[in-house]
Amino acid sequence: MAADAHPHPDQNGRGTPAAPPRAATGIAGLDVALDGGLPRGHVYVIEGQAGTGKTTLALHFLLAGRDNHEPCLLLTTLETRDDLTAAAHSHGWSLAGIEVLELSLTDPLAQPVQRQTLFRPSQVELDETMQVVLAALERVHPARVVLDSMSTLRSMVDEPFVYRQYMSSLMHALVARDCTAIITDEFLAPQDLHLRTLAHGVVHLRREVTSFGNERRQVEIAKMRAMPFQSGRHDLVIETGGIRVFPRFVAAPRDTASTDELQPTGVEALDAMLGGGLDRGTTTLFVGAAGTGKSSVAMQCAAAALQRGQSAAVYLFDERPSTWFRRAEGLGFPLRQQVAHGNLFVEQIDPAEMSPGQ
Repeated sequence: MAADAHPHPDQNGRGTPAAPPRAATGIAGLDVALDGGLPRGHVYVIEGQAGTGKTTLALHFLLAGRDNHEPCLLLTTLETRDDLTAAAHSHGWSLAGIEVLELSLTDPLAQPVQRQTLFRPSQVELDETMQVVLAALERVHPARVVLDSMSTLRSMVDEPFVYRQYMSSLMHALVARDCTAIITDEFLAPQDLHLRTLAHGVVHLRREVTSFGNERRQVEIAKMRAMPFQSGRHDLVIETGGIRVFPRFVAAPRDTASTDELQPTGVEALDAMLGGGLDRGTTTLFVGAAGTGKSSVAMQCAAAALQRGQSAAVYLFDERPSTWFRRAEGLGFPLRQQVAHGNLFVEQIDPAEMSPGQ
C-alpha cells in the first residue's frame, strides 16, 4: 500500500485539512457568524464599553459548556459571586455546575506609600493573583474559562512591558491546559492593544443611541486567526433569556435547482395577466397609491397559499393584527383559524424599535 493511502490525522477523508473542533458560544446567531463557534484550545477577547453585554455573552459561553458536560471556570475581578448569580437569575439561568472564583484585588492607589522600591506592591499582588489562577486551573481542569474582567489587572501594572509579560504567561498557561478561554475587557485606546495582539480572536460589542431615541447594539468579529467568519457588524439584542444575534444579510448563491412552478395569487384575472401566477422563489412588489388594494391582493395571495395546503407568514407595519383579521373576514377569508392551526404566522413590526438585522 502506498505511504500516503491514509489521510493525515488532521485531514478529512478527501485529504484536505479538517476543520478544528468548535466550542459553541450558546448564541445561535453568533455561532453562525463564527462558522460554527470558537475553535477550541485558544484564548479570545470580548471587548466593549460598559453595558454592551460582555459578561452576559461570557455567561452564555459557560452555560453552553456546562450543558455539554464540560468543566467550566469563571474568574471574576469586579463582580461578586452574588452579583453574577443575580445577573444570571434575571435571565432565568442558574450557575450551578460552574466553578466561580472571586479574585480579591485591592486598588493599588488606595494602598499606603511603601518605602521599599525592590518590588511594587501592585506587582506583588498581581504575582499572587496569577498563582491563585494557576492553582484554580490545576484544581478544576476546565475545558472553558472566563476571566471577567481584565481591566482591573491592567490597572495594577504601571509598565506596559510587564503587563504584556503577564498576559503572555496567562495565555500560554491556558493554551497549555487545552482551555478555550474568553477574557472580557474594556475597549481601550489603540496604544493599549496587548490583549488583541496576543489573543487568537477578538469580538467587539457596540452600543449606541439612535436619532429615534432607542438603542442599537451590534457585534463585530474583529479578528479570528486561520478560520472563516462573517465580517462586518451584526445586530444584537439583549432581552430576558440572554443575547440574540442576527447575522447581517449576504447575497445568497443562486439556486440552480429551482423549478418554473407558478403560484396562483387567488385573483383569476391577475393570474391570467401574469401567465398563471407568481414564479415560486421570487419576490414581487405591489406598488400603488393608498386605497388601491395592495394589502387586499397580498392578503388573497396568502389565503390562496393556505388553500393549497401551504404555510404563510404576514408582517404588518401599519395595521394592528386585529384590524387585519377583521378586514380579511370582510373579504371572506376566515384566517384566524389558520393561526390557531399553526399554518399562518402574523406579526406586527415596529420599525422604530427594531434593528434592520432583527
